[in-house]
Amino acid sequence: MANIFFTGEKDTKEEAIKSVGELIKSYCDCVCQAQVVSDDGGRALEIMVEVGQPTKSLQEQKPEFPLNDIVPKWHGWRAIILKVPVGYIGTVVNAMEDGY
Repeated sequence: MANIFFTGEKDTKEEAIKSVGELIKSYCDCVCQAQVVSDDGGRALEIMVEVGQPTKSLQEQKPEFPLNDIVPKWHGWRAIILKVPVGYIGTVVNAMEDGY
């Protein structure tokens, strides 16, 4: 049974991606990318954030990142933060979007 916390009204996929990106940019100068993904819990808003050491906490590396505003729910979407190494979004994610 799904958790009722995540039920109810939600922004469209495009609105959620745009608004979370705007929020992050207003707080933090960091490389990030949001997208909607699916996992065993259903569809979720995944926010990738590039950090120097993905094994360390996000708050330790990016104290200005608005983590508590985004997680666990952003505009009706279950939100997941994914820490990735510096250069990952530009090199790997964008290359996959370009069809490589």
